[in-house]
Amino acid sequence: MKFLATGTNYTQGIFNPVDPLVLNDCIYDQAGYDLSWALTFLLAINCTIKNTGSTAAGIAPVFITRGYPSIIANCFFTDIRGAAVQSSSYSLSITDSVIANCAALRSIWLNGGAQDRSVVVNRVTINGGAGSAVYLDGSANCFNVAICNCILSNNGLYGIDNQTGVSLASMGAVLIDYNDFYNNTSGARNNVPAGAHDLALDPQFTNAAGGDYTIGTNLKAQGYPSLLGAQ
Repeated sequence: MKFLATGTNYTQGIFNPVDPLVLNDCIYDQAGYDLSWALTFLLAINCTIKNTGSTAAGIAPVFITRGYPSIIANCFFTDIRGAAVQSSSYSLSITDSVIANCAALRSIWLNGGAQDRSVVVNRVTINGGAGSAVYLDGSANCFNVAICNCILSNNGLYGIDNQTGVSLASMGAVLIDYNDFYNNTSGARNNVPAGAHDLALDPQFTNAAGGDYTIGTNLKAQGYPSLLGAQ
């Protein structure tokens, strides 16, 4: 299924629906438009989202989630002008997905607020973004944060950026470990301690320019699956 937006470059394909939203096996490929929603339950599975936004970087994220649980699984984002996901949901789960070539200052933006109660980012590859792969913003109100088994590589700022400097201890149960940080321009982490099992290995993607993020022997030898994230 292919969604087509209409209107100006700031028009969303789907925005703020009232009923729960489920997207399965969808392709959204439309230069100049965004796809976003808020204030409802979101389930996105097996979706490809690319070429969103106008020529100016940093406009609306693809997915905006607020106030309700959101699940994103086995999705492929590429050539996104804003963030891929911005969340202040009661709970957010992003798993088995690839986020590539985001032009914004963050690919995943966890902007806290009073509602962000549980965040899981697991088995996600974030590569080639202009900014940080994961950005914690005002996250003192986040609880139960898990960022694990991810590849955060070749991003223009940090792998994980806790720019506000909020103590991770204030976030309750926090697990940021078992991730591979590689060639992020500003460093692997900002105000985030290294995980005991973190790696700093070239993931040796088969053909990132062509959208093939299967990994090479470096990470396979460490027990990573052949493909970490969606294809």
